[in-house]
Amino acid sequence: MTWRGIAVLLVVTGSAVSAQSLTVAGHVARSTVDGERPVPRSWVTLHRIGQQGGVAIDSLLTSARGEYRFKVERPDSTAMYLATARFGGIAYFAPPVRAGEPAPEGEIHVFDTTSVRIPLHVEGRHLVVAAPAPDGWRVITDVWELANDTVLTRLSRPGDPAFSVAVPTGARNVRSTQGDYSGSAVDIREGSASIVAPVAPGLRQLVLTYELPPSAFPWRVPLSDSSSVMEVLLEESTGVVQGGTLEALGAVPSEGRTFLRFLGRDVPRGATIEVRLQPPADDRPRWPWLAGLGLAALGALAWSLRARPASGPKPLSRILELQAALAGVDGLLGSNETAAGSHEALRDYRDTLQHELDALLAPRSDDG
Repeated sequence: MTWRGIAVLLVVTGSAVSAQSLTVAGHVARSTVDGERPVPRSWVTLHRIGQQGGVAIDSLLTSARGEYRFKVERPDSTAMYLATARFGGIAYFAPPVRAGEPAPEGEIHVFDTTSVRIPLHVEGRHLVVAAPAPDGWRVITDVWELANDTVLTRLSRPGDPAFSVAVPTGARNVRSTQGDYSGSAVDIREGSASIVAPVAPGLRQLVLTYELPPSAFPWRVPLSDSSSVMEVLLEESTGVVQGGTLEALGAVPSEGRTFLRFLGRDVPRGATIEVRLQPPADDRPRWPWLAGLGLAALGALAWSLRARPASGPKPLSRILELQAALAGVDGLLGSNETAAGSHEALRDYRDTLQHELDALLAPRSDDG
């Protein structure tokens, strides 16, 4: 018998409008080559993450079968509750629970750690090349899908990051604010970006965003690793991508924009992709700043574009509350002691907060 599939339970009593209590329960299980094993007498902490940030509200030791159970009286309906367990110095999360909502299935999976150079395989790489801004620079979103196929969490050591990628010469505003690694989890230097956080088993995303000048094109992208999927999206109808096994698949419309899609499979290490672009036929200003990026199997992408803030009165107090909550979640996401695989729950909640904030900052229909 394995522990996989055991749900984190949510029990809500009282009226449907106002929950009187909330019970969060589940198991802590260690993944091994022989299957899942319960982790007895392991500390589990319950966190509440709301508009004012995150705070630990209770903790306990798991039972001999690795079970834990928390009961929260009068839970905050605007917050989410996360159970976390530390194992080998790394924090792992259960899926989030909200009062009055069905709980997602899941348990807290923990792993043994190692500093040995576990190979990380590139399952996919996705390049999104936006249309030029008025100054001619283009925003590039570079997404790496990395697979840790072992049952060990890979630790980074000084001078020995878990994974490194090259950043094009001349790139500016290099940052990593999306994906499974952000903030201090990524060491960005001239010409490179390195993951310096733990890399848990499974599929992880490293998302880099940077800007390239017009002089960078034609842009030659050497591939230092083989990739099961290589995808390039161009927001210019005159662009073309060559090299590797990439083929043109036509236009992909989204949110009133159009991207040319080029896709290749089993692209070998050492191949070079060349991105050739030409300026648009008119000089109308464009706003290419990418606000979000989500990936699915074989590189099917969905994205949205951030609207420019409009003038006029806004609910300032609510905006400040949302910004404070986002700062609290970002603090957990940026922790070097948080396993990357545990970020999904936090990122889902962050997306909810960001969506509300974006709606408040978006232009009104009567702004012209």
